[in-house]
Amino acid sequence: MLNGKTLAFCVLRYFPYGGVQRDMMGVVDLAISKGYLVDVYCIRWEGERPEHENVRVIEIPVRGFSNHGRAKKFSKQIKKMFNEKSYYRRISFNRLPHTDVCFIGDHCFLQHLANKQSFVAKYLPRYKIYADLERGVFESGSQVILINPHEKEIYENYFPNKKKSMHLLAPWVQEKIVGKVQAEQLRVATRERFKVNNSDYLLLFMASQFYAKGLDRALLSVSRLPKQLMLKTKIIVAGDGKKEFCLAKIKQYGIEQQTIYLGATEQAQMLMLAADIFIHPARVELAGKVLLEAIINNLPVLTTQACGCASYITEAKSGEVIAGEYTQEKLDNTLLSMLNAKSLACYRSNADSYPKKQSFAQFPSQVLNVIETYPAQGADKFYISDELQQVLPQKKEHCLVQMFGLSGKVYREVKDRKTMEVSLNNKRYFIKLHSGVGWKEVIKNIICLRLPVISARQEVKAIQALQGLGINT
Repeated sequence: MLNGKTLAFCVLRYFPYGGVQRDMMGVVDLAISKGYLVDVYCIRWEGERPEHENVRVIEIPVRGFSNHGRAKKFSKQIKKMFNEKSYYRRISFNRLPHTDVCFIGDHCFLQHLANKQSFVAKYLPRYKIYADLERGVFESGSQVILINPHEKEIYENYFPNKKKSMHLLAPWVQEKIVGKVQAEQLRVATRERFKVNNSDYLLLFMASQFYAKGLDRALLSVSRLPKQLMLKTKIIVAGDGKKEFCLAKIKQYGIEQQTIYLGATEQAQMLMLAADIFIHPARVELAGKVLLEAIINNLPVLTTQACGCASYITEAKSGEVIAGEYTQEKLDNTLLSMLNAKSLACYRSNADSYPKKQSFAQFPSQVLNVIETYPAQGADKFYISDELQQVLPQKKEHCLVQMFGLSGKVYREVKDRKTMEVSLNNKRYFIKLHSGVGWKEVIKNIICLRLPVISARQEVKAIQALQGLGINT
């Protein structure tokens, strides 16, 4: 059932295998299931478009010779369109100003800029544009969603006044947990398809940026295995990275017989169920949610400390993380130590019993909660939920008057405060009425070393905590 509200989502480029893009569509799918209409703005949409009638894809084909040039023009265009059309909320999944909620899945660009050795590079158009877009997000009233604790600390260092508007959420894993019987059937069938014996070892590398995610490192490690072990080992390379780079490295390391190149694929979960190790020796990886997908599928992982999600592997004890400064020898030795049945069984067992698996599915609902909880930029400070709006007068100012006039079972009443239970439309609600405390009460609290209560912030946090636990509040 439609609720009459339209959300605008923005992403520079949509392609079906992108992590940010999949995150966005997870929130879009949840939003339309809640009755929202959705407009998705992008420069270019690749792949199949949403079939749902309540989702519109609006391409803004801006021109430019560079990605940063197109990003700047796209930002100006969506600002213009938002001025022309009103939305309930505006959400971006890239660093784009003029939105109410912004999900950032990239490293802090100002930090990247500060680390640049070249003085001249800092003043090139690319760096200036991306830095301006980042500042535009953090210096506005946008709520910012992050999934990397370390990166959140960096952003807080550059934008200390924005701390209260930053929300750290657990990454999202879309894959569902497959039952053990079905998982074993899929594993056997997939290994037979690729002619991998049950006694052989199958490694899986899957990414969209082969160099950044360390494909050459993984292939080199396979080539350095003891000969007899190497002959029993195969590696599948999947993803829409540069094929020429992959084939050149395979030839360079002489492992043509050990490598199965697939390219882009939609069978990620089947490959994970079939593999023995997910190898991901990334150079740069802000999140690396693919590591969480490996945990979901009980697949042992070999990765580097550069991955934002590597801490989950360490915590789950479902693989190995190359700590400290990376060396190829560390990767070679770790891979060799993992390639035995006893170790792999232990990693799989640990992944299977990891208690945080269930939390990986909550990202879309948590993002939608941020979207619904915080007012749009420029909106008034009076907030009322859609549910209460339906049972109280239409105009917001009248709602407040009616709330103070309601009667019910009083649980607590002191000066200027009252908590009571009321019934509206045959449904129970608790209402806490709190009028202004005045300067006398504020000064009294400060003298007693207590923070004066001047908002419903604590109640809002409590409600959000209960909602996060799945308790309808």
